[in-house]
Amino acid sequence: MIGKGGAPFAFGAKIIAAAIVLVFWPAASTPATSGDLIQERQYLRVKIGGKDVRLEALVVKRADAKGRLPIALFNHGRPGVAAMGLDHNLFHDPGITAIADIARRGWLVVAIHRRGYGLSDGPIQSDSPCAADTFMAWMNADADDIEASIGPVTRRSDADPTRMIAIGESAGGAAALALGARNIPGLVAVIDLAGGEHLAGCAAIKDSVPADFRALGSRSHVPNLWVFAKNDLNHPVD
Repeated sequence: MIGKGGAPFAFGAKIIAAAIVLVFWPAASTPATSGDLIQERQYLRVKIGGKDVRLEALVVKRADAKGRLPIALFNHGRPGVAAMGLDHNLFHDPGITAIADIARRGWLVVAIHRRGYGLSDGPIQSDSPCAADTFMAWMNADADDIEASIGPVTRRSDADPTRMIAIGESAGGAAALALGARNIPGLVAVIDLAGGEHLAGCAAIKDSVPADFRALGSRSHVPNLWVFAKNDLNHPVD
């Protein structure tokens, strides 16, 4: 599934080939070398909604990388229970294999723990009752965290702010779509891996999915590539 008709597909195919590349961005920590990759863990100190917030981040790149690298912003999913967010670990995220692969292809991959996850400041931004506007509120709050992180990431000497992509899985994919709808300078593509809206037992989702994604699509001018499986229980074909 792709946004904006058929045009983004060729672009998206190139991204899959050259952009299952993720780069993690740590704030101020000692880099760790693992084989051919360098991993940095740090805190990004940002402002969100006028408040100072500390977000945990992981940055990954090739050990032999030189110059300014294209940036891949990786967005993790959301656990079934909000309280589990504190136990989330970027090194144990299901997307870690993709992150390493993307970094090996020459990208600076930056994985960011959004508010309420891991060691980032809280509270978590996705603990709301079932309502028509719940899901868009979640996506926008998560996109706020990613957008706020772009500043410190692009100030790195090894980052190219003119070449960024946002990749996310599950709730992280939805957050990437919300970020893409903001048409941020330098963000050239969004990849959504099984990312949409889901809340067990919430009937409002039947109406919110078409309305919310129609709204995002009407605003976004960034090519999208959506990757879903036919047997996705949270986002069935219909």
